[in-house]
Amino acid sequence: MTDLREEGEPVARLYIESGETTGWVCRWNTDELAIFWIGRSRVASGIDPPLDREMLDKARRMTPDDILMFLEDLSAR
Repeated sequence: MTDLREEGEPVARLYIESGETTGWVCRWNTDELAIFWIGRSRVASGIDPPLDREMLDKARRMTPDDILMFLEDLSAR
């Protein structure tokens, strides 16, 4: 597997309590997970769909700890 991010795809939507979308979780070809926020608000109360353990475990090597912990927390709710 290459460590160069070449292609990403959205895998989950981040939203606030009202259901409004606040961002997207994208998975890169390296298995890194990244958050693309919409607007200035960087708050989310939920994720749809929750990320499964396999995806989170694959992302562990490439994704910053703070992002991974945030996504794990949202996915566990």
